[in-house]
Amino acid sequence: MDGNSILMDLVLRGDQDLIKTVIGYGGDVNEMNMHNDTALLLAAYRGDVFIVSILIAAGADVLAKNIKGESALHIAAQEGHVELVKLLLEAGSNVDDADRKGNTSLIKAVRGGYIETVKLLLAAGANVLNANLEGFTALMKAVLEDHGELVKLLLEAKSSVDAADKCGNTALMLAALQGSVLIMEALLAAGANVHAVNFNEDTALLMSAACGSLRKVERLIEAGADLHAINSDGDTALILAAQNESAADVVNLLIEKGADLYATNYAGINALDMADICGFPDIVRPILNADLFGAKSGREGPPSTTLPVSGFSSSYPERGGFIS
Repeated sequence: MDGNSILMDLVLRGDQDLIKTVIGYGGDVNEMNMHNDTALLLAAYRGDVFIVSILIAAGADVLAKNIKGESALHIAAQEGHVELVKLLLEAGSNVDDADRKGNTSLIKAVRGGYIETVKLLLAAGANVLNANLEGFTALMKAVLEDHGELVKLLLEAKSSVDAADKCGNTALMLAALQGSVLIMEALLAAGANVHAVNFNEDTALLMSAACGSLRKVERLIEAGADLHAINSDGDTALILAAQNESAADVVNLLIEKGADLYATNYAGINALDMADICGFPDIVRPILNADLFGAKSGREGPPSTTLPVSGFSSSYPERGGFIS
């Protein structure tokens, strides 16, 4: 049992006439059930503008929140009920109010990909700089959900392109991990910093190389990303790409652009060693060929082609994820 009142049940049924009757007999429009939902909050889930209008006219509190800290505006925004969002804003809802996880109505609408709702919230003054408890702004959410149109819209609304989440990841880094190349292009055009590092000292290039994303690696190099940057494990882009069986094209590109074949991480492992440890002959081959035919390198010295002793790979420390 949710502890719903008669009025709440009528709202869930969408029975407009009986709702008016119950209110006329003194039904409490602000009564809460066991989840702290009011009739207005339940109506917001349905997206029923007419019923919401009835409840507001009867004195429903548009600022009331449920146990998750969600207001009627949060619910309407996350469901993409654009006309309802407009009505609630006109009735005095707080456009920048956040739920218990720090999500604003704008962040919720972005997550759902509701372009018209996002436009309405922005027009009402929604703050694009607000972040939730994970540190994600609306722009970051748009990147994570691969909503390219919303990324452009939020950038035009002056979102901070280099804001970082609680792990130090910027929108560009998130795009490197799971956004599209077009989104990465938009972020770079907006001035995203290719040299920014997260708490693991990973750059967007390091992340793209680890993912084996050839087009993203190409674009980041064109934008001036540092081929020789290392993360907190000492891994270069080439060493990270060598751990990805499908990243042979990325390995070739990095070598062509001058990646250091002989650079080792803090465990003493270079790209060739890493590819051999992982058992990826298609990655070993281009590295060996590059060494044999004198590929450009950022560092002079003989190749470290000594293969690891038996059992070494099982003791190599596993890397943590880019996003915790």
